[in-house]
Amino acid sequence: ANHCMMAPRAAPQSPPPATSDEQVTTMTAVAPGPVLQYFNRLLHIPPFSFLFYGLYWSLFLALLSPLAGLILIFITLFKLLKYIVLLPFGLEEGRKIQPSEGEVGDAVQYGVLITGCDSGFGSDLAFELARRRFVVFAGCLSAEAMKQYDGIEHVVPLKMDVTKQTEVNESVATVMNWLAEATIRGERRYLHAVVNNAGVGSGGRTDWLIGNMKSSYGKNMEVNYFGMIRTTQAFLPILKSQAISRTYNTGRIINMVSMAGLIATGDFGPY
Repeated sequence: ANHCMMAPRAAPQSPPPATSDEQVTTMTAVAPGPVLQYFNRLLHIPPFSFLFYGLYWSLFLALLSPLAGLILIFITLFKLLKYIVLLPFGLEEGRKIQPSEGEVGDAVQYGVLITGCDSGFGSDLAFELARRRFVVFAGCLSAEAMKQYDGIEHVVPLKMDVTKQTEVNESVATVMNWLAEATIRGERRYLHAVVNNAGVGSGGRTDWLIGNMKSSYGKNMEVNYFGMIRTTQAFLPILKSQAISRTYNTGRIINMVSMAGLIATGDFGPY
């Protein structure tokens, strides 16, 4: 008798699990219902397109603005109550950074380096902090601008062009010398803040400045961007050293910016 050998039948295999891409494709392949499709087409046809846009944002702002106003009122009242409660105990005033003048060993001086003190916010901030007895290192672009600080107590004018590494390094050396004198005088001195305030702004349309790329776009980037980085990198070791040694760990870097940098206008492309 002939014996026939039959191969066993293979068990049915289940399809491989769908990959994430296949799952996404399957999910996105399902079209919305006819009502949603009609509604979507309708919103892209004038006048329904701009009517819906105006209605949506009008309702959004009408509801959000009063809510924001109420929140601001609540925060203001909370701060007022906190101030009234803490003021008799001297706790609110104690939170402020305030230079002190006392006996040898008790005096505390806080230094603040500010760039762009020729005019504007930089000079205003320099004079105000000097009035509050901070030692202000006022970085100026021109030697002529430095003369406005002649005879002003607590102000040390510096020739500091933030686009020149040598002048930035010289400013760092001046601040470090001031800090080193603290041990000789028996005082406590700290670099409290570095304020990157120097900035320039130049206008002009992009197609007008094709042959003037370096002096327009380059100048803005060199002062407003690289100048800020150059100054921060130069003074950062001082702030880190104070924090690591636990002598002063509340130093800060403040970057001054402009709202004009957030608004796109055709005539201020470089800025």
